[in-house]
Order: sequence, then structure tokens, then C-alpha cells
Amino acid sequence: MSFDPIDLIKYVPPSAARVLEIAEMPSELKKIAAMRSPNARITSVAPSWVMDRGEGFDCVVVFSPVSNPDQLQELFAGLPKRSQILFSHEAWNEDVARALTAAGGVEYDVGEVVRAWRSPDVPRPVLLHCSIPPQSADDAEVRIHNPNAFLRTIPGLRPVTEIEGFTSSLPRNGEERILLMHRSIPLLGRDRDFLRLVLECGYLIVLDLDDDPTCYPGLFQDGAFGLRCVHAIQVSTREIAERVREYVPEVAVFANQVPLLPALSASRTSPVRIFFGAYNRERDRDEILGPLNQLLAHFGAAVEVEVVHDRIFFDSLETPARRFTPRCNYREYLRRLAEADIALLPLRDTPFNRCKSDLKFIECATHGVAVLAPPVVYGRSIKDGKSGVLYRTIEEFAIGLQRLIQEPELRRLVASGAHDQMRHGRMLSKHYEDRHAWYINLLDHADSLRAAQRERTPQLF
Repeated sequence: MSFDPIDLIKYVPPSAARVLEIAEMPSELKKIAAMRSPNARITSVAPSWVMDRGEGFDCVVVFSPVSNPDQLQELFAGLPKRSQILFSHEAWNEDVARALTAAGGVEYDVGEVVRAWRSPDVPRPVLLHCSIPPQSADDAEVRIHNPNAFLRTIPGLRPVTEIEGFTSSLPRNGEERILLMHRSIPLLGRDRDFLRLVLECGYLIVLDLDDDPTCYPGLFQDGAFGLRCVHAIQVSTREIAERVREYVPEVAVFANQVPLLPALSASRTSPVRIFFGAYNRERDRDEILGPLNQLLAHFGAAVEVEVVHDRIFFDSLETPARRFTPRCNYREYLRRLAEADIALLPLRDTPFNRCKSDLKFIECATHGVAVLAPPVVYGRSIKDGKSGVLYRTIEEFAIGLQRLIQEPELRRLVASGAHDQMRHGRMLSKHYEDRHAWYINLLDHADSLRAAQRERTPQLF
């Protein structure tokens, strides 16, 4: 099987500010880095011309064989401590291995590619074993799959995901173990034996929540066993953290972030396309239907509407210029969103909604779609008139939507402002290492976490 450069690129740490690529022909690395780590600098050199020293580079990626290993030794010796060095198997041989060792480095993973770093020590091996219930299999992109794609670039950390399952043979010898359960609801009667098995296998158990926990009544059965039985909880918002901390004190907030930020595309030509796509927002969107239909009647064929999932909302639209997509996978949802000009994000002020994240704003900002939203949740993220348009009353909704339809310059302004906001503060490449640091801290305090769990849920033991 021929070598695919993507197999090497996917291990380049997104946090690396400067990366050296050694290849006969430049790969897709620079293109991918532009979306994943917009401020990273990628330097490409041919194997026949390798820099003498590696000062300033956070990572070296060797795609093609280098004829003079002594050059590589000098290069590696100049790298900062713990800089990563990645090789294709074609570029890896005994001479290169000796050059790496002489420069104070070690290879720590020989799999589909060879991974090394400039340290004499082998990285701390940790298995991040992620479990996803079947009903959330299509919704785990943001909380599990995207972060894991970045976390796997960290030396020693091995993320593995299973859908409705727990393979106890997954851990390798010497690996410390964390079971990350996404949107799971552990029940005492049903899951006690499973949880005992997990604990016997040496795992710490972490629950991942991205909604108001009270919408999962099972979590609160048997004295909130579903929360108390885990060692720690990670959540998407501060509001969720406040609601679960009384049951488990070890809580971390990891806000949703942008994994890839494509360049803004050219503005669409008419008609103006309005997008509405949300699950369980029936009570939130009812009040906007009246003014929306009035504006649709006013603008006629100049406006069309794209609706994902909500058939009742779609059927209530008084326009023939509409398109409906049933509930779909996340990538199809994003594709539909990216084809729009304006997105409607209605959200009432309720305790449940206050726990929601600003994910929908992030999705719109990433794809250059202008947002019309209330201040509930979104008021902390959207800069009114600069990265979106906020409304506080239904009258303001009508005014804001009319302006966004009539003023293409306003749409471009807020879409560009939101895109810049993502680039400068919401890139996953700037935040994923915080997760790893927290996981390591949990493992460092495993004994005290286990003792606290035993005290909270003696019925588990």
C-alpha cells in the first residue's frame, strides 16, 4: 500500500507555531495548517537541503528520505526540548534512528508512521477510552471526535472511541486509563456490574455533558447515582458546571471550539437564503414565525428558506421558496448551513436554555453565515452589529432580519467579524492541550479521586 501523506500530517501538533517539512514536493500540510492553525508558519525544504540547526521549530515532519543523516542530527540537536519529529516509514532507517539518539531524541511510536521527540524519555502513556451511546453516535463530532483528532498528536496520549461498548482488552501494558463517557446515564441497577469492571481494569471514569443535566432524569435516580458514580465531569458551559459540582467536585469546563476554519467564500448571489436548523427548539421558534412570514411575503422570490429537521416549522412557512432536509448527520447539516446567507438562532430565556453553549454561532461564524440571535447564551459571544445581530424583542427580530435581507454589506460585515472572532479566540488548536493537562492532573490525583468516589457511592463497591 502506498504512503498517504495525510497519515503523517494528522500527527502534526496543531499547537505548533513553526513546522519544518522535509519533502521532495510540498504536501498538503500548509493548506491544512491554514485552516487548523491559522497563525502557524510552515517551512518546506527538499531532502537535499536540510537546515543546519532547528532553533525555533516546534515540529519536524520528514516525508522523504534524507541522504545525509549527519545533517539530520545537527537539525534535531538544535530543536527545543520535547519538539516532535515525525517520519514516514520511507524516511526512517537505522542511520536516521542513530542520528535521532545522538541528538537526544527517542522514537516512541512506530505504527502507520514513526513518531519521535527530542527527549531521552518515553512519553507518559495514557489511554483515553471514549464511549458513545448509539443515540449520540451522530452527534459526537464536536465533543469527542474533533478533540480526539487533536489530542492524538500529543505524545503518549492514545484516544480510542467505541459506540455502545467497552473492550476491556484495549489498554496496553503500562498505560494509565481514563474512560470518557459522552452523554451517558449510568444507572445503579443496570450498570453496577459494568462500572465495577471498569474500575477493576484500573480506569478513572469521566462523564462528558453538554446540556442541562436535569433533562436526563436518569442521572438523578438513586440519589443522583449517575453523577456521583464518576470520578470527574467535563462540561461545555459554566452553567452546567454549577449544576453538577454539588454532586462531583472535580469539574472542568471545555467550551466548544473550531477545529478547522476555512477561508471565507465569495458572497452568494440572490436570492438571499435564510437557514433554520435545530433540534428540540419547537418552543423557541414559535414567536418568530409571524414576523418571518410577513417578511417572506414582502420580499417574495428575493428570499428563500432552508430548514433542517423541523418539519412543523417548515410547513408553517408561507412561501413556495423553501427546502426541507430531514434530520441528517452533522457533516450534511454543516453543508446545508454553509450554503446560507442568514441563520436564525431563536432561544427563549429558560433555565434549560441557559445551559446551552454558543455552538450554533460558532458553526455559522466558521462558514461565513450572518447570525440573528437573542442575547440568551449568544450575548456573551456575539458583538452586536460587528459579529452578528442581536434582538431582545420580536420587533427587534423583524427589524434585524429585514436589515440583513436588504443590506448585503451588513451581512458581509458581521460574517467577516464573526470569522475573525473565531480565528483569534476560538480555535481548538489553542485549547485542546488544556484537556490533556486536566486528564494528567486527574491521573496524578487518582488515589484521592477513587477515595472520594467510594465515599459518595458505597453501593458501587
